[in-house]
Amino acid sequence: LGKPLEFNDCALDTIRNLLYVSGVEDVSGKVMAVNITNGDTVWTRTYADPDTMLNLSCHLDASGDYLYAAGNEQFSHDSSRCMTIKYDVVSGDTVWSKCITTDNACNISVFCCEVDQNNDLYLSGWASDSLNHMTVIKLGTGPTGVKGNPIDNSKISKPRLGHSFPNPFHGKISINYQLASSGYFKLAVYNVAGQMVRLLDEGFREAGSYNINWDGRNQKGEMAVNGAYLLRLCSNEQNALGKIILIR
Repeated sequence: LGKPLEFNDCALDTIRNLLYVSGVEDVSGKVMAVNITNGDTVWTRTYADPDTMLNLSCHLDASGDYLYAAGNEQFSHDSSRCMTIKYDVVSGDTVWSKCITTDNACNISVFCCEVDQNNDLYLSGWASDSLNHMTVIKLGTGPTGVKGNPIDNSKISKPRLGHSFPNPFHGKISINYQLASSGYFKLAVYNVAGQMVRLLDEGFREAGSYNINWDGRNQKGEMAVNGAYLLRLCSNEQNALGKIILIR
């Protein structure tokens, strides 16, 4: 890694078997995509600016296609602002970056970012000259970070499993799945031996993006054991696979 990286946050991508790590190296923000199978670095991006990056949080969106990194950028001894960056997880390219300031020139220090199932981005932290007021900022995740775009099902050629959150989980996990066309579908959880643990959903549905929760129980209502599980989405003779981890 060269200079020491001050670790701040990470996000697990079970679809691509990648771990996204964010932090600060020297005074620059850094985001890395690491293969969780062999530990190889897939890509690294550095946010280099004359100002000092103090921390960098990251989070995957509901589709799992984009990573958002938000941090606190100090541009003078006692003044700071929030910088948010949207990355394409495949290429690591920056889709957009947005600097957030306020009209009354108060400091903004963001320490956490989350994306909900509607693909709205929430930043939480402090906003005050004395850093004693909590603030929450809501952003869209579209082309400019101003207005979010709904999933365009015409661009989905096959069923897809989106982001499952939280993962690993110990109580309840929210699973996003996307159907490319109308028809019969089946979504189930399997153990590593290929045995079905829980049928989550099935039937006829229109094309679109849906969410369902799993409470970690099997088909009999018993608590499933700790470990890795496979998600399998079947629709119109096409399959999508994902991996989730249960920790009690």
